[in-house]
Amino acid sequence: MSKITSSFNSAWQQVFDYCKKSPWKERFEDHSENYLELYLEALEFSKEEFMRKANNFEHDFLGQLFGVNIETFIEREYDSPEDNVAVEYLKRRRWKMSKESALCLEEMKNRSFSIFEVIDTKPGEYLIVKDVLLGTKEIKVFEESGSRTASPFDHHVSKIIQVNGEYYFTGTVFVLQHNAVEFFKKHVKKELKEKKLNFKDYEIIPKELCPVANEVLRKYTPDLFIESVNYMFNPLT
Repeated sequence: MSKITSSFNSAWQQVFDYCKKSPWKERFEDHSENYLELYLEALEFSKEEFMRKANNFEHDFLGQLFGVNIETFIEREYDSPEDNVAVEYLKRRRWKMSKESALCLEEMKNRSFSIFEVIDTKPGEYLIVKDVLLGTKEIKVFEESGSRTASPFDHHVSKIIQVNGEYYFTGTVFVLQHNAVEFFKKHVKKELKEKKLNFKDYEIIPKELCPVANEVLRKYTPDLFIESVNYMFNPLT
């Protein structure tokens, strides 16, 4: 939980409600089903076996997966950059949102998931983290509950948004094991070097550079969550 939790929750809930009408309803259902198929293939589970095991977790694992679905769907563009559920919602119904909720939605749409290493924590208040894929500077992320359980050297798959000059995780946070982190670092850093992209001087990617960063990161997003889900089901591998 954080200071913007209510605004963030309001933003994605309003978009989700909007997805109950065509064409977004069918698109969201297909998007969610595609992600489920990725998990089933990686784990070699049937849908029934996956759901049975998922319900055995003490925490709301299926709620986490729904978070993946809605947050990645908010990023998706179809026939054009304007053919995006967040863009359309903000164009038609921004007037129904608070200023902070609209800003949360814009940030969710424009930023990508990455891997963040925990450097330090102040339990109940914040974490100091570093984006190990883009190599940006360490930043303070305000997070009440997550900061109570996170430890230095943990690696989190999440998205960080900037609201009112401060940094926050969005709702989706998964843990990734070290070997997988090194795999993604190797491939992303190679691609950044080939594209002559260097983000080390930034705390967070400036909005005007988000498209080029997203072009690199978003192709890895499904694999980030496949590895995270696999780790949850098989923590000793």
